[in-house]
Amino acid sequence: MKTKLKTPFTALVLLLVAVMYQVVAQPVLPTGGKKMPDEWIDQDTHHRILRLTRKPGNNASFYFHNDPFIRETRDEGDRMIFYGDDDRGRNVYAERS
Repeated sequence: MKTKLKTPFTALVLLLVAVMYQVVAQPVLPTGGKKMPDEWIDQDTHHRILRLTRKPGNNASFYFHNDPFIRETRDEGDRMIFYGDDDRGRNVYAERS
């Protein structure tokens, strides 16, 4: 059963509630020093942080001035290069974006 919104005000209130839920749903945390969730809001900068890989271990990106993305020539999507540690030591990985 579809319900029509009677006024633009109702639509605005629903949109505001949805936006507030999204902001509240992500924790505000200091970055680093402990295992971090897949998404959070940085306590100092208030930037939204999103973990790009779920690979276990100690993963890191290249320094900020090195572009970690490799363009694919076909329609397969670009790859992001990063390095990480696992039981075989330090390795370089490529994830599709």
